[in-house]
Amino acid sequence: MTWLGRWYRRLRGLASGPEREREMDDEIRFHLAMERDALIASGMSPREAERRARLAFGGVERVKEDGRDARGGRWIEDLARDLRGAVRSLLGSPGYSAVMILSLAVGVGASATIFGVVNGVLLKPLPYADPSRLLLIWDGLDMVGVPEAWLTGPEIETLRSDASTLAGVSVFQATRQVVTVPGGDPRQLEFTLVSSDFFDLLGTPPALGRGFRPDEDRPGSPLVVVLSHDYWRSAFAGDSGVIGGRIELDDSQATVIGVLPERFHFATQSSLGTASGAAFYANLRIDLAAEHPGSHGFGGLARVAPGVSLDRARSELAVISARLDREVYGSRGFRFVSIGLHERLVREVRPALLVVLGAIGVLLAIMSANLATLTLTRFSRRGREFAVRAAIGAGRARLVRQVLAETLVCAAAGGLLAGGVAWLGLRALVGAAPADLPRLTELGVDPVVLGVGLLLAIAVGVATSLLPALGTARRSPAMVLRQASPAIGGRRAPGALVVGQVALSTVLLATAGLLLASLARLMRTDPGFATHGVLLARLDLRPSAYPDNARVAELYRELTARAAELPGVLAAGAVSSSPLSAATQQRGGRFRPPVASDDGESFLFDAVWATPGYLEAMGIGLVEGRDLAPGPDRMEVLIDETLARRHFAGGSAVGRAFYFEGDTTRLEIVGVTRHARLYDLGADDRGQVYVPHAIMPRRTMTLVLKADDPSALAASVRELVRGVDPGQPLTDLTTIAARVDRSLAERRLVLSLLAGFALAALGLATMGIYGVTSSAVAERMREMGIRSALGADGRRLVWTALRRPLGLIGLGLALGLGGVAALSGLVRGLLYGVAPTDPATLIGVVVLLTAAGTLAGTIPASRLTRCDPLAVLRAD
Repeated sequence: MTWLGRWYRRLRGLASGPEREREMDDEIRFHLAMERDALIASGMSPREAERRARLAFGGVERVKEDGRDARGGRWIEDLARDLRGAVRSLLGSPGYSAVMILSLAVGVGASATIFGVVNGVLLKPLPYADPSRLLLIWDGLDMVGVPEAWLTGPEIETLRSDASTLAGVSVFQATRQVVTVPGGDPRQLEFTLVSSDFFDLLGTPPALGRGFRPDEDRPGSPLVVVLSHDYWRSAFAGDSGVIGGRIELDDSQATVIGVLPERFHFATQSSLGTASGAAFYANLRIDLAAEHPGSHGFGGLARVAPGVSLDRARSELAVISARLDREVYGSRGFRFVSIGLHERLVREVRPALLVVLGAIGVLLAIMSANLATLTLTRFSRRGREFAVRAAIGAGRARLVRQVLAETLVCAAAGGLLAGGVAWLGLRALVGAAPADLPRLTELGVDPVVLGVGLLLAIAVGVATSLLPALGTARRSPAMVLRQASPAIGGRRAPGALVVGQVALSTVLLATAGLLLASLARLMRTDPGFATHGVLLARLDLRPSAYPDNARVAELYRELTARAAELPGVLAAGAVSSSPLSAATQQRGGRFRPPVASDDGESFLFDAVWATPGYLEAMGIGLVEGRDLAPGPDRMEVLIDETLARRHFAGGSAVGRAFYFEGDTTRLEIVGVTRHARLYDLGADDRGQVYVPHAIMPRRTMTLVLKADDPSALAASVRELVRGVDPGQPLTDLTTIAARVDRSLAERRLVLSLLAGFALAALGLATMGIYGVTSSAVAERMREMGIRSALGADGRRLVWTALRRPLGLIGLGLALGLGGVAALSGLVRGLLYGVAPTDPATLIGVVVLLTAAGTLAGTIPASRLTRCDPLAVLRAD
């Protein structure tokens, strides 16, 4: 018979087990009856014949066991029996079972959740061909304070012609326009202009249609677009007939030539604070060589040629940089900066995720230590049970099987709960994560991590269960039963595990506390503008509807004037780049006559175009001088206090002349404003220059309205814009409070994750302390009963029981604080205004852990004050 046939026969035998058992019973009774009848026929009494027949046949149960072994599948039956026994045993200890299962669920589920995020964001390769050879190239303008600036058109042409180590250099440029699809309303959408080789360089052809042709790069070529998969589904309902259709960009007609694959997502700059994708991609149609050499407005994407190392490619870029520095930048230190596409995508969020990944390892270690502590404590209490079972014939293998069965039952139940915890945790995490967290849509629970976590839990459970079980099996049952309080495994192992739990919990709690203190400090920091009571509404005017600057300036004058008259509005203005919008432009400029601090050299600043009333609406105060005055002929600017301190220390900036780099128009400084943190609440950025919108009109502006209840103005603002221009969409309608909250989303996300881990660790460590104290009380109950009978005070007995747990807590805290000091460098970059060894935070952690541990130890120790000495001694 083949092995397949044998297994089929065994499984069939298992399926018909009750019937086979009945057949075996009938056959045994038949044989016993025949032997008994033969003995009776020989003259033996029926009773003696029955006895002799059974003696001759042998043990009935042994024969049945031999029959079951011959039938096959015995181990499955034994496993089922052991599992049933394990379930009964665990149900008899509900506290132990619940803690074990919850420990597994929390430790494994949380670890799988966070690893799913780290894997999706940091580890999973980008969906491009050979993504490790893709580089983003930037201009390094450290001489003006910009380490990574966009490239110029002539620089891209130089790279294409001179960089032999690059297989190609593609260009991309993010933009926003009013887009209208057939049958749809006009909408402001972000899309990306790219050169014709963009998709070829990424190695990602469109899923439908075609990509761009080289001739479509030339100025004057027809406008064509390739749709993203998401925009194709939302705007065109996934219609494959969209190829050849048309969409309207402002007043230009564009032809749809392709649709990208579903997994294609290209971030135009970085992981946080920039667009993480585009609705579609259009051909650039620009003569890059003819662009102004000082206009840094293009992103550069390069692929390293096959067979060329990244180091060699970067060396060639350094050589080209040095030549351009001499010829174009006057030997001021210009250089090309290259960074891997994946590295640039995740660079800002990497430190936070790595800290969280480290927290996963800490939590798993605490979970393992807690499982080991609980298991050792349980077996310490079950020493007599195992001794009794060994005395009545249970072999070592039988005891080991029971231990394994209990471990498997706990692991199975914990695994099911861990899967639910991971699924719920990931949903909550995705909901709480910043919308621009890179690759957010690719996150998922990793089944490999779930499996590894469960295997780790099983290994810990088996190791900590088998050792005491085997120790019991090797010892004499009589010796174990003679002991008053058998303690299997000793007391040192659980104590060492508790010390480790407290130390690791200290690290997690301290890290979470530092992040909480940092967030609180950041929220108390004065950003230089009002963080409440302001409504923001962005407009992007169509060039066809507003072809000249005069009409643009007139529209914003009318809008701000009407907005100021709305009920509830206290002040109104408009600005080109509102705080925390990631839309600020950098320009170069100089003061004349030269001031001593810069000798007339140009400097880089954040240029802000604003209307009168913006500073009041945004809550940006004046330090000196006056606000901008209305009128297109007011050639004046405001500078902020950062520029004033740097260039006019000891004197007044008001009345001095300011010039944009490359422009001879004199602008008079009429005031100095407070410095506003335009990019991040935790960073002091470049100095700012406020330019009157009327003298340099910008089509893209944000209305800023100060009001007691800004959210109530949304409908009125929409109606206001519709009344002035019915065809003008209004985008990004939000409050400054919501924008501030969104800017803190990443910090809150990391804090909430670490806080969850820290609380879980605190709970696990508390349970470990409880288990050790409870075991110690159970072991010393007879001793304490004698001492109580001799007149010992109950409080003294409680203190006696608490001394060891408190000593373990103290040792764990000391080790944990040392770990916090050693790891301070890892979290320093995530903190703001708080030292990694902040005394107040560390003292709070010590107090919290000490209080939790004392409470956990006091609960079982307090049983000593309620015990009856006579009952304890009689029970022993």
